[in-house]
Amino acid sequence: MEFEIILKLITGVGAIFGIALTLSHLFAQKSTGKLKKYEIFKEIKELIEINEPLNYSTACVALGCLVKRELSLLEIKWFINTPNAFKYLYSFSQQGQYIKISNDGKSFVFKEKYVSWKSRLFEATKLFSLYSLLAFVGIYTAIFGLLHSDMKSDLIFLCTIGLGLVLFGLFFLNQLVILSSTKHLLKQKFSNEDFSVNLQENIETFTECSQSS
Repeated sequence: MEFEIILKLITGVGAIFGIALTLSHLFAQKSTGKLKKYEIFKEIKELIEINEPLNYSTACVALGCLVKRELSLLEIKWFINTPNAFKYLYSFSQQGQYIKISNDGKSFVFKEKYVSWKSRLFEATKLFSLYSLLAFVGIYTAIFGLLHSDMKSDLIFLCTIGLGLVLFGLFFLNQLVILSSTKHLLKQKFSNEDFSVNLQENIETFTECSQSS
């Protein structure tokens, strides 16, 4: 009896120790991730301050460690110089198909194609319809293979096709989730008085180059 109680106590202590160790590992990973982001942020800031055009490609490579989307030089400068903007870089890279930085640099706004609620509703309906159609056909194909395929090769083929269609459908579902999550990013407000000036200067420079050519 006493041995069972001791065994339970040892097991309980071991479980608590395991949970504590796991949590400690997770917190350590989170801290390491934050440190990595800070180091990349500092590196990009230094590159842009030294020489913007010359170091742009190197800054894009550094940003590639954090996000998949390639940003313009003006966007990189905005995320570097605008307080609290860098922490929304990953979300912006995910939602870049639908949103952009506003002209005054104080918020995110929808791109022209998605400004109206009708266009966003149409996009959401299209994405949900594609997901539903592909998921339904995929599941139906897999079930049909399980019920009616006599040969193992046919069963594997139909189940593979069905699974592939379902996974492809999940891609459109993920796009729908990304579109819906833009609401949170659009609520964020920033303070950047220099961005609108820089934007206007870039537009004027581009206009002058076009006229001279």
